[in-house]
Amino acid sequence: MKENIQNHLINCLLITGVVFWTQFSVAAYSNCDENLEKEVIVSDSDLIEVENIPKGMLIAREADFFSFNKNQWHFKHNFIKGKTEVVCATLSKGDLSDSVFFPTLIDLSTEHKTGDSFWNFKYVISFDKIGLWNQKSALFTATVGFEKFLQTNKNKIKFYKIGFKIYRMVYLLKNGEKYFVDYDLN
Repeated sequence: MKENIQNHLINCLLITGVVFWTQFSVAAYSNCDENLEKEVIVSDSDLIEVENIPKGMLIAREADFFSFNKNQWHFKHNFIKGKTEVVCATLSKGDLSDSVFFPTLIDLSTEHKTGDSFWNFKYVISFDKIGLWNQKSALFTATVGFEKFLQTNKNKIKFYKIGFKIYRMVYLLKNGEKYFVDYDLN
């Protein structure tokens, strides 16, 4: 009986995974050109230390994900519209997947009543299809928080002021990937 229940659960998970992959995979996209990240480049004159960002809440508005290794790609997620898209991709053969956590809500207020929120962004590349999804991570938020996240990644994260009450976090990873997240200050 217990084995039948386990097999049934495994089958349900596999079916869910296939449906999820089919529903959220993209097979049509354009190749990336040499100017892959030109629209999100920021000047070092805009660099700002986290301590100098005014007190308040940083709320993610948009994120850009780039890869500059043998698989080049640009994915974009708009938090306001709840939409993720493949802007371009130039892929070599083979399968690839990864996931990254980063803050989508940063509580810089003195009271710190709201707290921080992190999301997990996951991509899977298989042959010529790309699967993208994201979800809020309650576990990561409860165990880490923004200050600890910043300390752990301090050599990989920079903040820039790019507009009136708009800040950009640049998160550099060792594998040739860069993540740009734009935040509104409220």
